[in-house]
Amino acid sequence: MLAEDSFKEYSAYVDIEEDDQPVSVFRTPGQNWRHCKKELDPDTNKMACVDGIGWLGRDARITVVGPSKKAKTKDILTDQIVDEDYTEIEFSYDRRGANGKVIHQTGRGYIESSYLTKKKTKSFYTSQNSEPAKPCPPDRTDPQSKIKKDTSAFKDISDSSTNLSLEKKAALLSETVVFCPRKPPTKTPSGFDKNKNVYDQFVLPTLLQTSVPKIVNESGKQMTREELIQIDTLARTLYGEIGSCYRRGLQYPMAVAKVILNRTNNSDRHDEFIFPPHSSKAPTLTKVCTSPSQFSMWLKKLNSKSNGPLHQGLCPPREANKPFWKSDSASKTEADIWKNTMRIATEAILYPKKFKERTSQVDGYFYTSDVGSFFKMRKVIPSIEGKPIDNSKCLEMWKE
Repeated sequence: MLAEDSFKEYSAYVDIEEDDQPVSVFRTPGQNWRHCKKELDPDTNKMACVDGIGWLGRDARITVVGPSKKAKTKDILTDQIVDEDYTEIEFSYDRRGANGKVIHQTGRGYIESSYLTKKKTKSFYTSQNSEPAKPCPPDRTDPQSKIKKDTSAFKDISDSSTNLSLEKKAALLSETVVFCPRKPPTKTPSGFDKNKNVYDQFVLPTLLQTSVPKIVNESGKQMTREELIQIDTLARTLYGEIGSCYRRGLQYPMAVAKVILNRTNNSDRHDEFIFPPHSSKAPTLTKVCTSPSQFSMWLKKLNSKSNGPLHQGLCPPREANKPFWKSDSASKTEADIWKNTMRIATEAILYPKKFKERTSQVDGYFYTSDVGSFFKMRKVIPSIEGKPIDNSKCLEMWKE
């Protein structure tokens, strides 16, 4: 951290995945969109953050006016008290009001430092995997145009569940997999079978009976039940393991997904990463993920208490305003975290070549969070598409 007298102002940008989910700026550090000073807004008749003074998107103009400082806050996912870095900024942006008029907003306040970058970034998914523009309608003078038009409707129906973008496949799969096996979703998981792991007891039996959506993978082949189960397992594991770090960048859950794939794809090391019990019908990736000694979110108990991350993974926020592990109504921000989880899991399983290329620097088998050292391994800081995995509180990557 720089001393106050040596600090030089600089321009910055916010790094976000969802362009319609802006970052809040507050008058004082230590606040976020969930945990802030709230009062009833007379215009909306809802509780709102009274110290919120700005909501920044990618196009906001930002000047960092001071070094970062630590403040106590509550984690938006777990509600635990944590130390968070905040940065004081000056900002300006234009937004369209409810009446359609453009409003110019300026201010000075504090933002979580992890959202700021010195270079303008692109999202991992929303700007890069959008569907290509549809071609213009055929020339009406073309004698074949009417035939093409009449037959295209039938083709659209037959292709509707196969020729989809990655984002739409992920959304479709989210409706099929990752159901909550406990009711209500807010109820702490219990009733564990000591002879089975949690996934095999609560999740796998349903997936073995679920209809597999007719969508294709990277090779143009219909996805299999094994791929369906792998997507479900990977998504639950990512959300339970690292859900709190999505706001720092999707490179963090993407890195965890790559570590899981590295372990899965190296059969010579399965004895090191897979520990029973496991159903014989579980794919290898599922066995890798749901070995509790490797991924603690699948532990039935943690320090003799209920395991919060397990509850998260069993009942994620599949849809905004619907019940999930934490409450009876998931916010849009929480639903967006899940949407991105499904994008990562879908790409990793259905588009393995593409995912491997994007995550090529993550070639190891081990990660930790905020421990500083790990046996005699060497700490590395890989990047995914130029975004470094450098927040030790979220992930520390290790090479043997």
